Amino acid sequence: MASHRKKDRAKQLEKARKRRAKRLERRGRPDEEPIVIVSPPGVEKMSVVLEEFVEPYMEDCKTPETVEKLLSLGTIAWNAALVSGSEREDLLNSMLSEMPAEIRDDARSILLELVHRKETYFADNQRFILDFQLVPGAGGEPRLNVISSMPTA
Repeated sequence: MASHRKKDRAKQLEKARKRRAKRLERRGRPDEEPIVIVSPPGVEKMSVVLEEFVEPYMEDCKTPETVEKLLSLGTIAWNAALVSGSEREDLLNSMLSEMPAEIRDDARSILLELVHRKETYFADNQRFILDFQLVPGAGGEPRLNVISSMPTA
């Protein structure tokens, strides 16, 4: 049983590594290693912020997979809310084009609701969410880790 979990965990980590590499490649920085600063003093943790951001939708998530999908939508909407005009529309359309056609209208509606929520309740936070990961925490409960940009002065 533990061996099976290790294999599943290894697959999850490899999948996350490939997602990050793909994102960096799309940004034109495939070989660049990020500088990681863990929880700078006096700065709110983005894992807590992201959880609060998607919290109204969390009750609909019954499985770890649906939680991860919600966090992905939340991340897309959060970042889209930080840009405006055609850049926002391009970002949303790009993400929606990667989703199955039958869910695009519902996904767009949820994304726009989340963008509005970001602008209304989290307007002062201008940090981009670069990546997230759900990892097993104490007691088996999932713990959210978030990588984000640093706050601007």
